[in-house]
Amino acid sequence: MKEHYYDALAQQFKKNSDRVINYFLIAFFLCGLLLAIFYDTWLIAFGVGGLSLVAYYSAKLILPHSNLYQYVLSTVMGIFMAQYIYQMHGLFEMHFLAFIGSAILITYRNWKLQIPLAIVVIVHHAVFGYLQFIGFDKVYFTQLEYMSLQTFIIHGFLSTVIFFLCGLWAHNFKIAGEQQTAQAMEIEKIFNRVDEVLFSIDMVNLQFLKISVACEKIYGYSTDEFMSGGGTWIKITHPGDRRIIMENNKALGLGRTITNHHRIIHKDKSIRWIELKLIPTLDQKGALIRVDGTSKDITEKIRLEKKLAEEIKQKQQQITAAVITAQENERTFLGRELHDNINPTLATAMLFIDSAVCDDEKRLSLMKESKSFINLALNEIRDLSKSLIPQPMKAISLKDTIRDMLDNIKQVNSHRITTKFEGIDETLISDSLKLTIYRILQEQVNNILKHAHAQTILIRLKQQGTVLQLKIKDDGIGFDVTRKRDGVGLQNIISRTELFNGSVLINSAPGKGCELIVHFNMDI
Repeated sequence: MKEHYYDALAQQFKKNSDRVINYFLIAFFLCGLLLAIFYDTWLIAFGVGGLSLVAYYSAKLILPHSNLYQYVLSTVMGIFMAQYIYQMHGLFEMHFLAFIGSAILITYRNWKLQIPLAIVVIVHHAVFGYLQFIGFDKVYFTQLEYMSLQTFIIHGFLSTVIFFLCGLWAHNFKIAGEQQTAQAMEIEKIFNRVDEVLFSIDMVNLQFLKISVACEKIYGYSTDEFMSGGGTWIKITHPGDRRIIMENNKALGLGRTITNHHRIIHKDKSIRWIELKLIPTLDQKGALIRVDGTSKDITEKIRLEKKLAEEIKQKQQQITAAVITAQENERTFLGRELHDNINPTLATAMLFIDSAVCDDEKRLSLMKESKSFINLALNEIRDLSKSLIPQPMKAISLKDTIRDMLDNIKQVNSHRITTKFEGIDETLISDSLKLTIYRILQEQVNNILKHAHAQTILIRLKQQGTVLQLKIKDDGIGFDVTRKRDGVGLQNIISRTELFNGSVLINSAPGKGCELIVHFNMDI
């Protein structure tokens, strides 16, 4: 591909140089006709000049894919110099035509083209100079009566230096052109390698100056389709977002760089989202003349953002529902405890008090009985409040609070409950986190007691540096963690954990018990 690019560029240079040479050759031929006026050398002007043109264009026509015609051109340049010298009867200034021809040949960027011209000049000077000075004065080589060998050598040396310099420049131009071509190719590769669409727009003529090949992937249209007219850009913009293009033009006219998102209609008729960045260029009068920019497909990003927003909304709804359900459950539990336990106890106490009022003989014993029922109610209220509101964590340690809760459970349940605390430094644990751990443990133990039909419960609270792990494991009936569950217990645990940027892992399967692992990083 690189060689092909070089060849294409060389052919373009060659074509441009050939076009310039056509004008020079016509000018040389016409100048020959003009010089014929001075000494009536029309035959030389038409004959030599015409044969030179025939030689050049014949070589070019016969060998169109060869560079041989360029070497013929170099020889023709030397012949025109000899023709002009002869037509002007040896006028010294006509010798400079060789240097003009040498400079013209630089356009081909080939130093070897200086060689035929130099040979013609040297042979012409040597032969015609010798002939004139031995008596053939009609060759009209020079108007000087005599040219010494020293003068001839200096003349030839300086001519050679000029030919050498022109050849050096031609070679340097070729090297510089190849380097520029290589750089242009690298820039072109980068331009077309990126996933984003890079483009430049002529805002005066509303035409794309350049657009990368990524346009075909993002828009579905080729670079040729974009370059053929500015209407493609408007056509692919979603009708509902075309007002954005109008707003862009206003902002660009004020010299503002803008970035926005809008929809486009892909060539396959699908709707896609594009992020567009536009950088304006204004002229000295402040008029918008050019816009450079980039665009990239953000359809997937928009889809994920919408999905995430929907998930966050659903998550919030779940949390809200879980909180409301938990509150209702708590109220139901509180009402049931008051109705089923405390109210009957207080009612019994009231009966004993009423009896004591009416029965003087048994008043004392009845009052004692009523007092015992009132104490029983107070104890039940105290136990109920402790289950709802644990003692302040500053007043009692987290480990003691957990032990107290589990001791109460052991009094009314036959479960084997094992508790382990490893490396716990409560000075590093905030009171709010302690309360969260307590509530998570309380929630999960209640779930086990109600649903797991377990015999054994293992509770381990482990701390390593700033990482805290709570593990609650039972040997109950377990459940399928992949199935959606309607209960709010686990949702409450997850919600409480997320408040402290923690994580919850549940390992369970039918008949395999359940293991709940909660991690907290106290650095976050």
